[in-house]
Amino acid sequence: MSGIELKNLQVIVMDASLREGLQTPGVALTPLEKFLLLLKLSQLPIDMIEIGFIGQSVLDDLFIKNAIKSKNYVECLGKKLLALDIILKEKYLDFFERHQLFPDVVIILVPASPEFMKATGFTAEIIYNKLDLFKSFFKNQLKELHVALVDISNNPEAEEIIELIIDLGFKHIWLADTRGILYPWDVGRFFEKLKVKFNRNIYWGVHFHNDLGLALANTLMALKSGASMVSATIYGTGDRAGIVALEEILFHLRRDTLEYDSLKDVIKTYLKFTSIPEYPLKPFVGSIVNVHESGIHVDLIKKGISLSELDGISKPTIFVGPGSGKSAFMSILEILGVHEELGSLLYEIFKNTIDKRRTLGLFEKEDFLFYWDKEQLEGLAEILQKLQVKDSEPEA
Repeated sequence: MSGIELKNLQVIVMDASLREGLQTPGVALTPLEKFLLLLKLSQLPIDMIEIGFIGQSVLDDLFIKNAIKSKNYVECLGKKLLALDIILKEKYLDFFERHQLFPDVVIILVPASPEFMKATGFTAEIIYNKLDLFKSFFKNQLKELHVALVDISNNPEAEEIIELIIDLGFKHIWLADTRGILYPWDVGRFFEKLKVKFNRNIYWGVHFHNDLGLALANTLMALKSGASMVSATIYGTGDRAGIVALEEILFHLRRDTLEYDSLKDVIKTYLKFTSIPEYPLKPFVGSIVNVHESGIHVDLIKKGISLSELDGISKPTIFVGPGSGKSAFMSILEILGVHEELGSLLYEIFKNTIDKRRTLGLFEKEDFLFYWDKEQLEGLAEILQKLQVKDSEPEA
């Protein structure tokens, strides 16, 4: 499947940063921080925002109540579906009965593997009866009622649970690779079986963990194979190794409508609130992902040849360092107004003295940027100043 085909898919993108993302070890947000992040998320080209779990804490419930109430007053929120997770236990219905507040979507979490079912005391019959009860309870209160199957990782028994869910009339079913152990070919085979066995109008959603570094590959395979809903988090955060990153999903599916500055602003806010360190090599949004040092790459960029999919949304940047060739170095001197002969001499000095990167300075040209080692730049300026002084001295 090509990038063009991906962009043309009708996919519901759900952000899970306020639920799965906050399960990242050591991460916690105040209700105010959550609400500010919710407002920023609502400006992105996504369809649904997962706002949390019912019954985790008093502060979580406070945020959830305020988020649902705010839908009627905040325009950007009103355009998004707000989703709320609930465990398949009757006690969690008390929140809705007490407050008479309902989000757009409720996602009911259901154990799908024998291990999870045994640990929670569920059987297929208990699941069927409880889902039937929940369906009756939420009738006419929501825009959609979803079911999420927890732990479909290489689990043939999940098909039995899926069948009873469909028999109850549910149309939106999320599949979670909770252990993060699936490979793309596993995902492809699983969806082929689903299409054969359940040839009905079902919206399949995927929530893939990244334990093996395959969350994005598995998600794209699922979309290619028939999934139409995807769950993602900012920076790919979440339990253990996290899940697929929202920025990667948006770049593949919504590139034409994505405002890059808004996305980077959301990420900056999220990293600030969570104290998660910025990763400079993070695909699409890292600080150096469109920075080039290789002499061959620099030469191509100077000739106007694009080397990155990011060129449409950020300037290609040339780093003049140990891996740079003479072409990049001479371009810097050209900006400084240094003639070619002197430039060749300075290049030899540069190549023989540069050994490591320090604080970066910045030069800007019309078509691209140059990063420069600040200490080397100061040294170069000192050499130029001495040469200029020498040139200005009268001959004896």
